[in-house]
Amino acid sequence: MFARLLRAESVLDNARLYRTATFMGLSAVMASAAIIWYYNDNVLGVVSSGISDRIQLTLLALMPYMISAVISAITAIGVMNILPTARMAAPVHQIVARLKEIGDGDLTARVRMDGEDPLKDVGNAFNGAMSSLADQVAHWKIVNRQQWGVLCRIRQAVEEKDEEQALRFVAEMEQNWDRIAEIEQRLIA
Repeated sequence: MFARLLRAESVLDNARLYRTATFMGLSAVMASAAIIWYYNDNVLGVVSSGISDRIQLTLLALMPYMISAVISAITAIGVMNILPTARMAAPVHQIVARLKEIGDGDLTARVRMDGEDPLKDVGNAFNGAMSSLADQVAHWKIVNRQQWGVLCRIRQAVEEKDEEQALRFVAEMEQNWDRIAEIEQRLIA
């Protein structure tokens, strides 16, 4: 359910990104059209009456188109720089979703990166770290269960008044505590 919501959020981010690129493109077209219209309607008629050279008149007539070309080029560069972020957004959202799942206690959460994703190394490192953490926690659980079993055997030995057996189980319990301390040290370090 959470993954589906995250995918929907990613689609919304991509849609927002494409709307921004479209807005930039349309703004450039409208600005260029306004410059050409204003220039041809107002400036060209007034200024061209005093110009006798054909080259100057040609340059003057082409000026709004050159300005529009510059606006279009700047807009194209802006759009080309914005659109690649859409490729980066989906993997980042996936990593964030897995981190939230881990925060909720799911140590089986893994990131799946396809193809030549630029964050593939991050995903692989994340998956390796999560596998190691899950292994350490599983080992910790096993030792804790063994501690419970040893504690039950100590209780039984004490009830049977078998001091030697009880001391042997206490020594086994101490060894298990040492193993737990090692696991904790690996998790903390």
